[in-house]
Amino acid sequence: MLKLDFITTEQIQLLKHLRFHHPHPRVRRKMEALFLKSQAFSHSTIADLIGVSPNTLLAYFKEFQTGGIPALEQLNFYQPTSALEPFKAVIIAHFQTHPFVSINHAKAEIETLTGITRSPSQICTFLRALGIKRRKVGQIPAKADLDKQADFLAQELLPRLQDAQNGTRQIFFSMPLILF
Repeated sequence: MLKLDFITTEQIQLLKHLRFHHPHPRVRRKMEALFLKSQAFSHSTIADLIGVSPNTLLAYFKEFQTGGIPALEQLNFYQPTSALEPFKAVIIAHFQTHPFVSINHAKAEIETLTGITRSPSQICTFLRALGIKRRKVGQIPAKADLDKQADFLAQELLPRLQDAQNGTRQIFFSMPLILF
């Protein structure tokens, strides 16, 4: 059993207060565990009452032993960062001047820029985190078929542009890449 020395009644009063009034629920749980320990409850009883494992309870007590109440109030959550993070500015600048057509194209471009290989889903997530969103764009008939292009221009695009000039329609032209 781990022996904790509570030096003053002020510490116990502070634990008593913080177990209900601290803004973060995980810190409140730690304070509750230490308050119950100060009231001479057994470790198994404390673990059952607050709903943590005995190992977690021992981690709380060791944290208190090393740094006191201020150490218990610190929240150190593990937050992994991408290996692409240092290249953020380079990637954004590159895609502003050279927009990508697909995620696989973006993946290849990022790999040549940074030398880091990631899956298409990871690239998509990273680009979303940068504020780069994929946009669906309208299709223009096949570039090789000039007749289809001429028909599209005469029958669809020009009448719509005329409607927009008359104020009966709105037309939006978009690029495949939009940065925020």
